Amino acid sequence: MPNNKTLLVLLWFCSTVIFAIGGAAVLNVRKFYALSKRGIHTDACVTKLEPNNHNAVYYSYDIDHISYSGAGSASNIGRKGEAMVVGDMVSIAYDPVSPASSCLGDPNDQLESLIHGVMFISVFPTVFFFVFYPRRRPPKARRHHGTAA
Repeated sequence: MPNNKTLLVLLWFCSTVIFAIGGAAVLNVRKFYALSKRGIHTDACVTKLEPNNHNAVYYSYDIDHISYSGAGSASNIGRKGEAMVVGDMVSIAYDPVSPASSCLGDPNDQLESLIHGVMFISVFPTVFFFVFYPRRRPPKARRHHGTAA
């Protein structure tokens, strides 16, 4: 029968793995991994700008005479939304297996950033256990108040 420490370590490990998998799913790491491995770089046309919404840049691009669209942040291409205009050409990467999947800028940079995000998210169980796990304090030594002879 495992002791409490073994169960606690097992709970910590499992929760860390679950947080890492959940973080990867929420942050869409799979998409950016695919784009970093097999993405094809092309140009896209800016269709809408929202500089006050995280520097959002909306774009469209054509692959095999089919039009696709996507969105990203101007900071992903080292630009500011205020300095861009609708009609500008921007660099994107798209997945040839799924051409509707694309990203603004270099997918490798974004993948690296997302992996850091997953690592940050997966630290939460460790912080939780260190902050909230009740620690047993060693009993205080009894002091004897004897009289000196």
